[in-house]
Amino acid sequence: MTTPASRKRLASHMDESLSHHESESETDSEEEAQVFIESLDQNESEEEEEEEVFDCDEWVPPARVFDPHPCPDPSDTEKPVRVYADGIYDLFHFGHARSLEQAKKSFPNVYLLVGCCSDAVTHMYKGKTVMTEAERYESLRHCRWVDEVVPDAPWVITKEFLDKHQIDYVAHDALPYADASGAGNDVYEYEKQLRVNMSITKLRQKVKEQQERVGKKFQIVATRAGIHHSEWVENADRWVAGFLEKFEEGCYLMETAIKTRIQKGLMKEQVKKRSASKMLAGSLQ
Repeated sequence: MTTPASRKRLASHMDESLSHHESESETDSEEEAQVFIESLDQNESEEEEEEEVFDCDEWVPPARVFDPHPCPDPSDTEKPVRVYADGIYDLFHFGHARSLEQAKKSFPNVYLLVGCCSDAVTHMYKGKTVMTEAERYESLRHCRWVDEVVPDAPWVITKEFLDKHQIDYVAHDALPYADASGAGNDVYEYEKQLRVNMSITKLRQKVKEQQERVGKKFQIVATRAGIHHSEWVENADRWVAGFLEKFEEGCYLMETAIKTRIQKGLMKEQVKKRSASKMLAGSLQ
């Protein structure tokens, strides 16, 4: 039979067990919720990684930066150097512009003339073009490095053309370019030969200037020698006499040394012969 005290104890035990079960269930539910949240985060990160997959079709190459050609010192205030460059310049692009920039900056002060061949000449010796000759001329006129456009430029540059436009230098590629004859000659052969001739002329001029400078120095030396002629002759005689004296002394010393060495050699030979004869006489006794 249960008493009131035992009933109270039983009720308290039941409350404690219920509270324990409730706390355990709350802990389990919190752990399950945490696991669920972590799984959601993992799924989202996987989806982001899938979205970040590299697509070749959408890839855009980085822009290439071209540095400008170095410009000479603009302090030179002399008259401009007239430089000529020619070409077809079909579909004028930045490569053409950069080559003209290089020609423009070849000297501190340059007046750049650019020749452009006509459609008739180009179609005959090179091939068809996309742009007409008028469009190619106009494209060159809008280039910032061009000072003057020479339309209907000749395929092969001649001396008359250079004299007509007062051209000082021709800008061209180092490689040979076939001319209109079809024989494989160089279009710029005349300019290259002219450059060689100019180099030879400059070399001759430098040699002549050097000869003039040396002649002036000889003249100065001869003038001074005439003023101090007696002193120079006296010094020269003294130097020659001293040299001959030293030379004779050296020859005497060398002769004495040679004689001494020869005598020592002869004495050694005599000593060897005497010792050999003594040994022979001792063996016979």
